[in-house]
Amino acid sequence: MIKFSLRIGESYIAQIELDESQVSLTNDAIAHDFQNLGFTTVTVTGEGDTRTITGKWENDNSEWPEHTYHVESWKKL
Repeated sequence: MIKFSLRIGESYIAQIELDESQVSLTNDAIAHDFQNLGFTTVTVTGEGDTRTITGKWENDNSEWPEHTYHVESWKKL
């Protein structure tokens, strides 16, 4: 599993790379998935296999499930 150092209550931005099975997902569907992971106030922009996501981290679990989206790093806003 990938681990990130995200702090509860902080807002972040990241670029995500979608695989072939994810590329047809809407930005709203991706935002919903990130809300389920522990983000609030999620915004997803872009199209195709590269999207940008912003959100506020509200989860105390730092483990990133392997079956989710590919994120290299999060930048604090």
